[in-house]
Amino acid sequence: MSCRITHCYPDGPAPYFSFQAKGRHGALAEQWLEIKSRALDAVITHGGTVTHHHAVGRDHMPWYRRQRPDLLLQRYRQRRIVWTRKEF
Repeated sequence: MSCRITHCYPDGPAPYFSFQAKGRHGALAEQWLEIKSRALDAVITHGGTVTHHHAVGRDHMPWYRRQRPDLLLQRYRQRRIVWTRKEF
């Protein structure tokens, strides 16, 4: 396991953790998802966030949906409707 600090913000650093392990041949995707699921569940349980400073990837979306406030989703949807009606 390794940890690096890539960004420092007024409320604290942004640590990035990486780990390597030997996988089971033929079950790497399932093994990866199990590890990722447990890790992100722990992050949320202990008050962390799965968001990133520039985006939330598709593989993080199930956990992001658990954290995202309903009001924020409503605002995004309202803006998207307005933006799609405009001609750019």
